[in-house]
Amino acid sequence: MKLMKRLAWIALLAQFMTGCSSSPVFKDPEKPNHSLVLMHIDMSDGPTKAHWVEATQYRPKRDQQYFGFVSDKELGTIMHHQRIVPGKYKLTSFGGTGSSWGQTTRYTFGFPPQGGLAKMDIKRPGIYYMGSFKYKKVKTGFFEQAKFTIEKQDKPTEKEVLTKFLAHVEKDGKWRKMIEKRIKELK
Repeated sequence: MKLMKRLAWIALLAQFMTGCSSSPVFKDPEKPNHSLVLMHIDMSDGPTKAHWVEATQYRPKRDQQYFGFVSDKELGTIMHHQRIVPGKYKLTSFGGTGSSWGQTTRYTFGFPPQGGLAKMDIKRPGIYYMGSFKYKKVKTGFFEQAKFTIEKQDKPTEKEVLTKFLAHVEKDGKWRKMIEKRIKELK
């Protein structure tokens, strides 16, 4: 009887471990007006990886104006949000958590408030790519506060990001069909 219990626990543990290590599967939109929005942030020059991005909907005004994009281990530097409704958006801030010397630090960086670097107009539900961005450290004097700039990049391309994201979308869903169609358009 003890052997049977141990085998059952081992099987349960193996099933749990396998489930935890599998890729996340992004389900289809909850509502017909939801869009999937993706972007890439290269933080190789930064003090941390980008774990989150905040966007503001500035038209039309709504009660809930702020939306968070997230990343995870599987997708690395690809940020995503799959419940964006039609409207005009701009990225406002991004950041992550880094640790060094036994301390954990939360970093927050701002996107430039003007200039359209990180704006998007979502007119109808679909798949949208906001672009690839790179955090670049700005050289300062020894006693000066650290500075950075965020620049739009050509790499990775929209096609590369969509292709990587596609591996994490449910097999026969609406998102998959829309992403596959968009990838074909980008050839």
